[in-house]
Order: sequence, then structure tokens, then C-alpha cells
Amino acid sequence: MRCETIGTMHGQSAIRAFFLEPTLNELQRLHQPIGATLGRHGLTSSDIASPYAWVPLRCHTELLEDAAEQTNNPYLGFDIGRRFDQRSLGPFCALLANAGTLREVFELYGGFQGLWQINTRFLIERHEDVTHYTYVIDDPSIWPRRQDAELTLAALVTLGRQAGFAHWSPETVEFEHVLPADKRPLRAFFDAPVFGSCDANRLVVANSDLERPLGHGAGGGAKVLERHLVDLMRQDNGASETTGIVEATVAIINRRMGRAPLDIATVALEMHTSERSLRRHLEEAGTSFRDLVQQQRLLRARSLLRGGHMPLIEAAARLGYADAAAFCRAFRGWTGMSPMRFAQAGH
Repeated sequence: MRCETIGTMHGQSAIRAFFLEPTLNELQRLHQPIGATLGRHGLTSSDIASPYAWVPLRCHTELLEDAAEQTNNPYLGFDIGRRFDQRSLGPFCALLANAGTLREVFELYGGFQGLWQINTRFLIERHEDVTHYTYVIDDPSIWPRRQDAELTLAALVTLGRQAGFAHWSPETVEFEHVLPADKRPLRAFFDAPVFGSCDANRLVVANSDLERPLGHGAGGGAKVLERHLVDLMRQDNGASETTGIVEATVAIINRRMGRAPLDIATVALEMHTSERSLRRHLEEAGTSFRDLVQQQRLLRARSLLRGGHMPLIEAAARLGYADAAAFCRAFRGWTGMSPMRFAQAGH
């Protein structure tokens, strides 16, 4: 599948071009044809000439999957992540180098996530003894995405170790995809239990590790740099009010699906607006809350069923259905076939 490049990425899943550089460097190291690989995914070298140019996120994930197959290395994304050099982040490297604690490293990364990628999230959930760092692609149609997930979590651990905590390890590591039979490379690097087929990609980190001083702290110069970088990257990240509300609604739908109540009143409350106002904005965009929920459920259902590994009862729960029968009825209404037939057909 070819991805079409786009200049302004409003409402579309996208990533900054500099995130492709480690993959291309790895292909170059292995003497693989860079131009031909980019071309298969609708990209040219001019599309990524500027490190801050927007590239469709699908191009990035598909390029990674393609590169893993091309090099016959199913751990390619993971290998890139564990060798990740924080200098690949350009001027953001200076901010990370001045972080005082591991928690500050991850909070800086999370603070720029929305400026680096569109339709992905880096969620931070603090608990009594641990903190969960969850990486989510909000577009369920982008699948498979194993290489991107393993690259991202491995790179986060690498960034923490490079920041001055060389031997730290997370408590547990979770991936949304099915893990290969041989998990030893992942377990050896993370030095922690690693699980697959989870609801998201997640690092669980001990709070005692997060608060441990790294031996340096952010000074006034780092704060000035952070402010300028935020302002610079926001310049081309704007959208109309209606477009922004649709995007925010979709993000909340995906975050709450299967985990929390999913009704327009609750979503409007989370968006600090009225139900009436939210309905009006969605109507102006030519859609409705119900349509958005159904669209996202169908996209996620398709991604969950691919490969035929997930039991229907689990898929139903992740989509917010009371039981498998309700999910099967809805899926047949969307597609004209049962979930089991869809999975067997390998769509």
C-alpha cells in the first residue's frame, strides 16, 4: 500500500520526519536500497529533507514493517530502539540532558508527544508505588504496528539509561501485539517481565526509580529552549475549531472504549463543553457522536480480529460490548459477515 504525503496534516495520523532517520540509518548500515524502500511507501528523499516535516504515520509504520521483512529481522524495530541515540531528537536532546530525574525525562518526552505525532498519545498514570507510561496509536486502521511499538518502548528505556541511570529497568513491559515465541531478546534488554496481547503498549516504572536524582538538573537556559521549541513546532500544528473538536472527540472515544462510559454527555464533560455544543460542532463537520463511535469500533474490531488470535469475548470487552453476542450482531451489521468469518478470511 502506498502512502500519499501531505503538507498540512490536520485530522490525519502523522509523525515528524526525523523519526524515520534511525530506520533509514539501519537500512543503510545493512546496505539496503534507501530510495527504493521509500518509494514503495510513497515517499521521496525530499519529503523527509526537513526533520520537522510531517509524514503520514502509516508510511512510518509500514516502512518499519517492510524493513523488518526486507532485512529478515523480526526484531528490527526493537534493535533500533535499544540502540537509539538521543541526539536523533535534535535540539530536544539538550532538554533531556538537563533533566534532573527519570520522571522528568519521561514528562519532557510526553510534553512534546502531541507536537511530534498526530493521533498518537503518551499517557502518564501515577499510582502509589508505580507509574504507567502508555504509548497509543489512536488510528486502529494502522496495523500491523509491532515494529513501531517495540522501537518506541525500547527507545524510551534507552533514553532513560542514557540520561544517567544506566542500569535501571521497568517493573513490567506490555505490548498490544502478539509476542513471538522467543521472548529472550526482549526480556534480556528490558530486564523485566514482558507481556503481549495487552490493551496497549506500556512501561510500568517504580516511583522510587523515577525520583532518583540523575546528578544534573534543568537550568534557566533549558527552560528557554523548551519554550522556543514548543512555539516553533506549534506554528504548523493548528486547525479549525470544528476540526480540532472532531479530533479531540475521536481521541476520547478511543481512550474510553472498553474502559469507561462512552456517551456524548460524558465526553462533552471531559472536553469542558456542553452536550449541545458538541453535537452542533459534530453536525457542522458532517458527522455525529454515534457515527464516530461506530467508525472507531469498526476500525478497532478489524485490527483486533486480524490473525484470529483474540477470543470474541475479549474483543467484545475491549470494544465496550456487554457480551460476544452483542458484538457479533453489531459487526455483522457493519460488514455483512460474522467476526469469525472476517478473521478466517484474513482481511
